[in-house]
Amino acid sequence: MLGLHPYVDEWKRNLLPILLPLAFLYVITKNPLFVALALALLGFLGWPWIRSKLKITRADGPLRLEDGLAVFPKGAIAVLKVTDVPFDYRDMGGDALRDKVNMFYRSINVENDVTLVMRRTHVDKSEYLKELLHTAQNLRITVEADPSNQQARRKLDIIQKMIDKLNEGEAPFKFEFYVVIHGKSAEEVRSVSSVVRSALSSIGMRLGNATSDEVSRLIGMNLKGGSKPALPSQLPFLAPFSFPKTPRAELRLNGIYLGTEMEHGTPVFWNIDASQNPHLLVLGPTGSGKTEFLLWTSFKLNVVSGLPILAIDVKGDVRRRLRRNGIQHRVISPLVNGLGLLEVKGVPLEVRAQQVEGILANSFRLDKYTSSIIYEAVLHVLRESQADRTSWDHVMDKVMSNDVRYTAYIRKVVDSVKFLEVGGSIVDAIGDGINVVDLSLLKSEELRRLTTFTVLVDLMNKYSSETPDEPRMGVLLDEAWTVLRAEGPDYPLVADIVKRGRGHGLFAMIATQNPEDLGEEADVFLDNVGLMVLLNNGDRKFWSSAARFANLTEEEVDRHLLYMGRGEALVRFLGDPRPMRVSLDVPQRWS
Repeated sequence: MLGLHPYVDEWKRNLLPILLPLAFLYVITKNPLFVALALALLGFLGWPWIRSKLKITRADGPLRLEDGLAVFPKGAIAVLKVTDVPFDYRDMGGDALRDKVNMFYRSINVENDVTLVMRRTHVDKSEYLKELLHTAQNLRITVEADPSNQQARRKLDIIQKMIDKLNEGEAPFKFEFYVVIHGKSAEEVRSVSSVVRSALSSIGMRLGNATSDEVSRLIGMNLKGGSKPALPSQLPFLAPFSFPKTPRAELRLNGIYLGTEMEHGTPVFWNIDASQNPHLLVLGPTGSGKTEFLLWTSFKLNVVSGLPILAIDVKGDVRRRLRRNGIQHRVISPLVNGLGLLEVKGVPLEVRAQQVEGILANSFRLDKYTSSIIYEAVLHVLRESQADRTSWDHVMDKVMSNDVRYTAYIRKVVDSVKFLEVGGSIVDAIGDGINVVDLSLLKSEELRRLTTFTVLVDLMNKYSSETPDEPRMGVLLDEAWTVLRAEGPDYPLVADIVKRGRGHGLFAMIATQNPEDLGEEADVFLDNVGLMVLLNNGDRKFWSSAARFANLTEEEVDRHLLYMGRGEALVRFLGDPRPMRVSLDVPQRWS
């Protein structure tokens, strides 16, 4: 195996101080011997660099390095770097683990020699601690100058926890894992590398080409050693499956601070920009802290991103909590601002008539026959009447002019709508900051659903026309079961917002008790929300349902999840089934 020394080894660097005395002696004695010695020493130290620049070959031939590849005169190696492993030995039982290990070794069982390299790198503890202390001091100055800077305060808390762990005796280090394929030519190892990479990817591992610097470090090692022959079923303790089970770094290392990972004490963030979908779903029983977490997260989103937040407050609980904690907000009442259902709002008349049909069908649980009658009447009024003269009386007159059934029930629906048509529109009253639509004075579930669906549809009309690439407003739905259970497959209004991702310019933050509360479109929510937070729940059936969309084992449920406390949750990011147990960041005064 060819070896390559680094350009400047540690022992060579120790010779550099000799140059200064040689220069000093030459100045005193004017003896050219000291100049010759200095030049010889410089040539010795700089020879690898000179050789690479002048392309001088060694006796055994040139070496060519590039990302993921090293080519020698008599062979080549391809180097893959393992960047992520989505499971570890705690995620599966004995048989499943044995099968996974066998699959791993079958993936690298090719004709070429394949070497696995685990590289652990030392980190100077004192220097690292000094760096953390310096960062903490700068953050303290920032917080003292601006106490409202929540992001700096959270970073300071995180840095302080890391300092505490180092002071308790933990030693920092870095580690890397490589798969090295040996062969006779660059083409051969590239081909085998592609096969190995594809096979390992099929069992969930993520790999990429090592950089040329990483390849250079590896080929200086003797990779031809090893123990006595062994079988894959003889699982060693040190295996690639001992990587920590955590979601992808880009999802959890930046963004909105969620809390602290309970097993390792590391901070967890939600990067809403990197998330596949910007929506948030919180599931948990009464008293588990759903409302507190949802409110605090929406407040942080508003402060950090500047996006306005609209909270649908069914019980008046949101408004009371915000006022109690001194959070500025705007209260909007449907009894004052109205709905404006017959206002076209920049969409074609036919589309607005369909929207009104869907809103009323979901709010009052109408069958398709009854809702189609209302659609025809609304479309006729929008087409025939002037904009300032359209009213629900005209709609009812059109219904009565036709020989249809259920006119009495349709009149009840129209009278309910007229009760909230007081002029204006809730959407027009929304401003920057946090807005609260107070539904607590509406004692009818039908009127609450009517208001909620109308607001959501009008917001979709407003922001969809701008075709935004990023969310423009957050909508908070606490106790969402009051709305979502009424959604049917024919008019899935909230589900459509979630399914379309960023397409409507809205991101939904939804809290409810169980997956069943999400109604007939439950799968749409569970499969598409960017962040799912499962709060403490002692119901084993609840966690069995959760195992469908999060990587959970029965042992993990029995040992940890059934006994989580208030403010503790299982967090799952969309596109990554590996959940994390997190102690959520909620100030005590919000509880």
